[in-house]
Amino acid sequence: MLVKQAKPVSEIPALKALQATEKERITIRIDKSIIAQFKVKAETTGGNYQSLINEVLKQYLLGESLQDVVRRTIQQELQIKQ
Repeated sequence: MLVKQAKPVSEIPALKALQATEKERITIRIDKSIIAQFKVKAETTGGNYQSLINEVLKQYLLGESLQDVVRRTIQQELQIKQ
């Protein structure tokens, strides 16, 4: 079964790098309308808006989307198994 073959995130370098290790409390000024949009988005996905903002910033800095990371990781895993 695929579930038994699944690896923990910590064993897949591309996904491990995406895990937050530490967070720092900061003060930042962001437009109210932007915060409102993040809050709505977070409510529809079941998360919180601060984590969503963090993820968006992380994706921006990495220059790729989470979808790109997952796609690349799956491709790498498929090549290893062949």
